[in-house]
Amino acid sequence: MSTLNKHKTDYEVVDIRDELRGMFMAVDTQDNGFYWTIRAVMANGDKHLINHGFADSFQEITRQWNVEYYGKLPMLGIIDQGGHRTKEVSDWVSAMKHWWKYRGESRISTRQRLSRNDPLLILAKPSLYKSDLLYYIYTAVDRTMPGYWYIPADIDDDYCRQLIAISPDMTKRDGQEFENWTSHSKLDHYFDCEKMWLVLYEFAQEQLKENEWWRPDSRVKVKAKKQQVVRKPSVPMYDEYQ
Repeated sequence: MSTLNKHKTDYEVVDIRDELRGMFMAVDTQDNGFYWTIRAVMANGDKHLINHGFADSFQEITRQWNVEYYGKLPMLGIIDQGGHRTKEVSDWVSAMKHWWKYRGESRISTRQRLSRNDPLLILAKPSLYKSDLLYYIYTAVDRTMPGYWYIPADIDDDYCRQLIAISPDMTKRDGQEFENWTSHSKLDHYFDCEKMWLVLYEFAQEQLKENEWWRPDSRVKVKAKKQQVVRKPSVPMYDEYQ
């Protein structure tokens, strides 16, 4: 974990409110719940991990979405479709504002784009954003350069283990190249959150005005928990990949 130590802030609590320009939430869907991260971007492009954790329900994700940091609420959110939980995730995102769904799709011709069938679904090439995140972790270690990727000084070991669960796949040709790195552990959910955060950050830069990066200072009502019915995902239409 020595590489991650290079990304730790100098102090356990860093006041970044004067330089804060955006704050986004990313959620990785699992059968038993959701791993989530909240990361902020500064005026110079520095990226600070603000908080992270595990939620056992959509209601808990909404509660975390309502938490204020440095006088601001998170503005944008992204959550992966979640395999057989696709219907649940879609219903929840449709009821929220400033949220998008994510699906990795290697067959699209651009780095990312909105689905032609679903305006709340971002399709993105996962290997590219995996490479971007690995670059931030292992290569971009000069914190004097703008756009540095930070984690808190008191970050827990579980987060760190999940970030370094991705490593070179030497069974492949050029397995040391970032795009060919692979997970050697089932516990890499925070890595997936951070990867999706980069997808959302790029989407925000390209598709949204900066004043759309913040939402009004109002909380989302947390609905009473209901029993969820799990349905199989529908088959994507043919033009999804064109």
